[in-house]
Amino acid sequence: MKKMKRLNTCFIGLILLQIITLKAYALSFTISFTASGASNSAGTVQVQNLRSGATLVVPAGNVLNLYDGTTTATNDINISDKKIMVYPNPVIEKTTISFFAKQNGESQIQVFSIDGKMAIESTHNCQIGENSFQLSLPKGLFTVKIEGNGYSYATKVLSKSTSNGKATVIFNGDVKQAISTQKKIKSGVSSMYYYTGDRLLFTGVSGNYRTNIVDVPTESKTVNFNFVECKDGDNNYYTVVQIGTQRWMVENLRTTKYKNGDAIGTTATSDANISSEQSPKYQWPFNGDESLVVTYGRLYTWNVVNDSRGLAPNGWHVASNADWATLQDYLIANGYNYDKTKIDNKTAKSLASNSGWSTGWNPTTPIGTPANDLTSNNSTGLSIYPSAGRFSNGFYSIGLQSMLWTQTESDTYAITVYINNDDCKLYLNHVSSKSLGWAVRCVMD
Repeated sequence: MKKMKRLNTCFIGLILLQIITLKAYALSFTISFTASGASNSAGTVQVQNLRSGATLVVPAGNVLNLYDGTTTATNDINISDKKIMVYPNPVIEKTTISFFAKQNGESQIQVFSIDGKMAIESTHNCQIGENSFQLSLPKGLFTVKIEGNGYSYATKVLSKSTSNGKATVIFNGDVKQAISTQKKIKSGVSSMYYYTGDRLLFTGVSGNYRTNIVDVPTESKTVNFNFVECKDGDNNYYTVVQIGTQRWMVENLRTTKYKNGDAIGTTATSDANISSEQSPKYQWPFNGDESLVVTYGRLYTWNVVNDSRGLAPNGWHVASNADWATLQDYLIANGYNYDKTKIDNKTAKSLASNSGWSTGWNPTTPIGTPANDLTSNNSTGLSIYPSAGRFSNGFYSIGLQSMLWTQTESDTYAITVYINNDDCKLYLNHVSSKSLGWAVRCVMD
């Protein structure tokens, strides 16, 4: 009995030491925003934490406060509170947590690791009385906090899992779940959870102009958006990102017109067979579905890319194979490989979007590929979506590949670049029939 009391005393002592340590090293950075170039007003700023997936919109004129939330991880801990139950604990794969909601309404669940970092946050609509959810955790000691209208509980969960996966919450009877860590502290300041090493994607919006910046803040600073115009023949404006010495269009081209205003043709039906045509010049939305254009852009035959009337916005050009090679060399040399090495070509994740990628026929996608852990994609901010493509007589599935035309010709063929859902490489110098339909990205002249 005495031995058990000593163990309990040691356990509580460790928790108190952890509380003191977390409060002593709480992080707080202030990020302000300015603008230059085509607009001197930063407008609203969209922020995405590429590690956690959390998003936040910072209103025009506000500054962003980044804080690690370590002091909140251990507040109000009541180890013996019987209004929250965990079974089993320790947990190997998943455990069930039950708690008593005093009133109807939303309840916020937060899970913190022993070092105070937030593993997951979710919001659920709870009914008065007992509610429960299943929690899966990687190996380690965690604090679980539950807060709702008129109640606040916290407990410790020890996980002996052999998995290195991320924490997940499955709520029984769930109505709403949102992984979002945005929170307004006071007028003029927007706040977001942040931990050292997190990579943030800032999108500055000023009227029609949009610019992406990816950064890993290590101190308070000012982020400046250099806005440039990127407008196609349909007057669509595109988000822009600078990577090394190049400025890239962040979205796939979606114009239905050449630069001079002439319409780009399309087939009578979206799946019409054009294999017999010598120099087809067409554009299509994927599967003929216009609702997909905003996300995936349009698909073009290469003869449209090469037409003298021009496809790219003024001041821009369809990226050449050499442009993509310059980008790839920069990424490898600057540590954008998924494993942070500076040799070989492992850059696909740094280019791939954070959504849309499917495991497809390979449910065990290897580490370092776009479909494996989508939250760690897109460290460049280029956001390449798996836009699939069109054969001579129809389309193939979205989610597995992004094939992009270059302006580079190779005999009777043209060159494409591509990334796959289950491969870590960006592939250059791929030859394709000019009558196939692929997406297009442009780079500034």
